[in-house]
Amino acid sequence: VSVYNASNGTSDAATGVVVTDRLSPGARFLGDTNPGGECTGFVFGTAAADVTTTATTLTDARLSMAANAYVGNTVAAGGKTLLVTSNTADTFTGAAWTGGQPPSGVAWQTLDVSCAVGSIPAFTSKTFNIKVKVAPDFVASEADGTKTLVNTASVISDAGDSDMSDNSASAYVLVGERADLRI
Repeated sequence: VSVYNASNGTSDAATGVVVTDRLSPGARFLGDTNPGGECTGFVFGTAAADVTTTATTLTDARLSMAANAYVGNTVAAGGKTLLVTSNTADTFTGAAWTGGQPPSGVAWQTLDVSCAVGSIPAFTSKTFNIKVKVAPDFVASEADGTKTLVNTASVISDAGDSDMSDNSASAYVLVGERADLRI
């Protein structure tokens, strides 16, 4: 769980506040406790023959997305990432995969979750949690059985902001192997 506190330090209300959370590859969005609205934008696909990739696309024939609904989001697949410049009902398109083209048939997910926080009155704040889950094998390839999960969130508003330096923050969570065996 990542806890974020969006605050307004001015004498005017901040309207149209949106927090975007960039998840670490391997973290799957489960939900939120957002007091102003709903978090959206996260989709994923399991490994299947329906998933195909090219040097600039990922297609999942099981999808039915609104056109260009994911522009600006990042897709992660097979340890590679693709910044989405357009999308159709079943295909994400970008300039090129970072780290090379992933294989077809691989599991994938988007990394950005957008949360419509709404308005924040003058000199107040809103706190909410982003809940994620990691795959059972998230730390399997790590020698010490641990890996740091990084969630980076940024906030924007319809209102002007004279100090953009405090509009982003990261939460670091150490994930470790754990067994809960009982008889």
